[in-house]
Amino acid sequence: MDKQEVMAFQTHSSNVKIISEDTAKYYYEKDEYIDGFLTKRKDITIFTFYADFLPIFVYDKEN
Repeated sequence: MDKQEVMAFQTHSSNVKIISEDTAKYYYEKDEYIDGFLTKRKDITIFTFYADFLPIFVYDKEN
């Protein structure tokens, strides 16, 4: 299975982007204010960038 990378430049907002089967865009600029991702897709690799805060990763191994 090929992996698809998804990334955004975090802006300290509370916005979370859902990456669904219909998602066609995987790169988000700062002016789009995306600070988190949520997906059930197994072909997605999430890249995060952070400097002055710690990321939170949640993984549900049943779903």
